[in-house]
Amino acid sequence: SLQVAQTDMSAEDSEPPPPPAPASAAGAAVDDWPDEISARTDEVDSLASDDPGGANDLTVTPAELIDELLTAWCNEKLCPDLLPQRDDLVDCVRDQLEGMDRQVRLPGGRPTKDLAGYLHRLELSRIRYVTTDLLRTRLAKIQSYAESMTVGPNGGRWAGRLSKPEADFAKTYVTSMHRHFDSLVLNKVPQFLRHRPTELEAPRPNLDAFVFFRVRRPTTTAATTSQDDNGADGSASATTAVASVKPAAEAAEVELRPGEQHLMQFAPVEQLLIDDKILLI
Repeated sequence: SLQVAQTDMSAEDSEPPPPPAPASAAGAAVDDWPDEISARTDEVDSLASDDPGGANDLTVTPAELIDELLTAWCNEKLCPDLLPQRDDLVDCVRDQLEGMDRQVRLPGGRPTKDLAGYLHRLELSRIRYVTTDLLRTRLAKIQSYAESMTVGPNGGRWAGRLSKPEADFAKTYVTSMHRHFDSLVLNKVPQFLRHRPTELEAPRPNLDAFVFFRVRRPTTTAATTSQDDNGADGSASATTAVASVKPAAEAAEVELRPGEQHLMQFAPVEQLLIDDKILLI
């Protein structure tokens, strides 16, 4: 479990935060959170330091923690496939939310009635919604592709992307669906018509779907930019390009610079998204 540094705070002593920002904003008003949060680098992979051993503590600010949560939420919402689980991040945010919720309540557990306390609770509700919706989105994807996630060895391409509770849920969900399908259909048709979907017939995510993304770190990918009839770049602006995947023989390395926005198929940039080099928008 993540270890967090706590500081004594109260709603009366802290300054009122600004009005809640939209859930898609990169930063969040978290001035009332503890000034620093200590987390193990081997538990928060995306916030890992350059220390190769990964044994040193990493200190992140509350704003950085919320920015990481919003990034994971946006990527999961816009990604056609299931991304690696971030239970470490979710657990850390939940711990902080519980501590802050206690600090904006009176000793008897009743919420404070001042304006600052109301704004604090509103901000906490916004962050709690993002955390819940992240888990809800993952649950919906698991339900859609549970058949594919359980038929392959060790989960196939999803090996390591599901937490243990998610993997157990996928197995239970598939078992319940099979039992329901058997009692509703298969047991009422002739034997030669009884058929279950194979691994190739099971629903799978569309990896050829196009996604918009913003480059966070310099990198390259195997794709070619589209061109108009005159051979000019078909991008909408100097920092926005449209790319399509070509066969291996025709593929070319495309340089992606920080700040650029692109429209590409998901398959060639999937690993870039996992490596936190791009952000889906």
